[in-house]
Amino acid sequence: MSDEVKAKEEFTPLADRIFCEMIINDDDKAIGGIIIPDSAQNKPRKALVISVGDGTMTPEGKIIPLRVKAGDKVILDQFGGTDLKINDIDYKLVVERDCLGIIG
Repeated sequence: MSDEVKAKEEFTPLADRIFCEMIINDDDKAIGGIIIPDSAQNKPRKALVISVGDGTMTPEGKIIPLRVKAGDKVILDQFGGTDLKINDIDYKLVVERDCLGIIG
């Protein structure tokens, strides 16, 4: 089993956390194939949801499930979440409120 697949299978987000793989489109690259860093771009970022936590717990102890699920493509807030790099792949760990919407 490759390290990339192993990392995806072994990482389980907790509560309302969402584990996403960042999507880099061709339109995010400049002429010559240079990738423009996210810090230089002023736009939301696209990501593929890899796994999600169980949801948010209310004060009464009830769990409210997340609206996004594994396999969804989402738009993330530009400054939200925590950047992770596993085996040279960019991931993001965000809370549900950092997801601006689901694509398609």
